[in-house]
Amino acid sequence: AASRVHFSALSPLTGILGFAKLIKKKLVNVVYPQVASPEPKVEKTMAQVGDNMDVIVSEGERLTELINDVLDIAKMEAGKTEWRRHRVYMAEVIDKAVQSTKALYTEKSLPLNLDIEDKLPEIIADRDRLIQVLVNLISNAVKFTEQGSITIKAAHVDEFVQVSVEDTGVGIAAEDQQSIFERFKQIGDTLTEKPKGTGLGLAICKQIIEHHGGDIWLESIQGRGSTFYFSMPVRGVDVGLDE
Repeated sequence: AASRVHFSALSPLTGILGFAKLIKKKLVNVVYPQVASPEPKVEKTMAQVGDNMDVIVSEGERLTELINDVLDIAKMEAGKTEWRRHRVYMAEVIDKAVQSTKALYTEKSLPLNLDIEDKLPEIIADRDRLIQVLVNLISNAVKFTEQGSITIKAAHVDEFVQVSVEDTGVGIAAEDQQSIFERFKQIGDTLTEKPKGTGLGLAICKQIIEHHGGDIWLESIQGRGSTFYFSMPVRGVDVGLDE
């Protein structure tokens, strides 16, 4: 529900990705079984072709994500985003985000723990956008955590519902914490490591939370993990809802 696809901008790239995946499938299922060559050079070439196709697909998907994020944040900053208003229960939002990211933390054998306060008050918000925020925070936590766990908490604090996503990963250096929500800011040494993401996810999260009158921040100790928090104001206004 939280995904965004901009067909007009991505049609050529969608075609490229589609054909790349089709070629890879044909190579694996049809071409390779017919090439029964004992020549090491041929086998090496076949392996290289397969690896190259994997790179085309993975980088194409990363480019698709980048384009979607650029268009998304541009629309928000231009005031052209269509925001919807729903009665939202944070426990349901968290559940959908957890299910959407299950493959990520399961693949790395990372336990995901939930500590959700009972009977949290409802809020008025764009449900899909809040799921987008949680999916982004959980995905980031998984990306930078190799062992330990991910913990999601939600509680009623004063007049806000406060949510946190805690990991036991690499953490964020103190000098980077002030700028982590800026556009194209990425964690880690991008000169020696492949960038993990587009560098726009947290900037988009900030836009979404602040649009709803909330706040987003983090606490982190390098080498010990990070906790990202956001708060959403409790509102009881029922007029103008998009059911």
